[in-house]
Parts: sequence; structure tokens; C-alpha cells
Amino acid sequence: MLKNVSTGQLLIRNLEHANTPEKATRGLLGRSRIDNDYGMIIYHCQSIHTCYMKFAIDVVFLDINKRIIYIVKDMGPWQYTGYIKESVYAIESKPGSFTNHIKIRDQLTWQ
Repeated sequence: MLKNVSTGQLLIRNLEHANTPEKATRGLLGRSRIDNDYGMIIYHCQSIHTCYMKFAIDVVFLDINKRIIYIVKDMGPWQYTGYIKESVYAIESKPGSFTNHIKIRDQLTWQ
């Protein structure tokens, strides 16, 4: 579950944790789609690529305090975000699933 602490809004119900190097490397690769209420949080992440992906994603980067520092909307296959220096976490989701309900500096929390 992903929640916006700044607004109190529930953003995603099904949050998968990529908290090992193996899970982070695999990410969403090999999937043909993701649901609206699904997201994947990648720990210790400062950049994302969508090489070999079959669909677009939204990506939200957060700092050590779980505050949003960068948002990428509708990132298509074969793209790279570049290096986000202050990022500690990245959340990948279906385009538009929750990024319309957040802004830079919002603080998020998850379970």
C-alpha cells in the first residue's frame, strides 16, 4: 500500500517491493502489462531504464525522507531517466494511475 502523507490519500493498494539486487534488476521486465492499482518500489535506485519493456510507465523518485524529488510521466520503452543524485527510492506504475494526485515535495509512506 502506498499513501501520500502530505494529503492523506491512498495512492496504490498493491505495492511490490524490489528490495534485493535481483528484484531490482528484474523490475517490471518480462511483464506484458500492469494493473491500475499496482506499483513497484525499487530500493537504492537513482535511475530507471525501460529497455526490453513492452509498455510505458510512470516513475516517481524519492529522497531519504520519502519526499518526491522527480516525476517522469508516460516513459515509453527504450528510454533512460538519467541519474537522479538525491534519489533513494523509485516507484514504477501504470501511467496516470496515481501521478496526477502527487507533486514534488509530497511525502509518501508504504507498507
